[in-house]
Amino acid sequence: MNGREQRRAALAERLTGGHRTSGPTAIAFVDQLTDNIARLIFLGNSVEEISQELAVEAQVIGRVIASPEYTTKIRELRMEADAQAIDAATLIKKAQGEAVLTAKHIMRNGTKESNRLSASFGLLARGGHGPKQQMPGNAGLLLSEAVAQRLVDVIAELPRVAQAEILDGSSNSD
Repeated sequence: MNGREQRRAALAERLTGGHRTSGPTAIAFVDQLTDNIARLIFLGNSVEEISQELAVEAQVIGRVIASPEYTTKIRELRMEADAQAIDAATLIKKAQGEAVLTAKHIMRNGTKESNRLSASFGLLARGGHGPKQQMPGNAGLLLSEAVAQRLVDVIAELPRVAQAEILDGSSNSD
């Protein structure tokens, strides 16, 4: 048995209250318990909450947290979370172009005026020219004069831009 396996076996013996159980079974139990505790801690649960969730005494959780295996598992979870955050950011960045094209299509071709305005405001906000005030849902929409004028200008420009796209044969003119 190497050093890591000896530490895991010793931890298993401590966690099982000194009762000798078969080595692989006890080590598998400790590995699973360590994984569960690390994930629950990583998700923000307290020791008391974990104790209730896993039906394990707080002292056992403390022993697991003090183990090198726990530290390794937390490090792995952090790296996994970082990788997923990077993947999510990449997916969002890739979807932005499609979202803009969809909003542009709704703004130009939507059947309901509210949908067209919502898409227009979304595009204006994306460009940094959206409404600056948040109003309660039933208060109506108040626009600054500059935003209202910009919206009028954009809407007035749409037929000319659409005609130019048809003549040019392009549909991606953002």
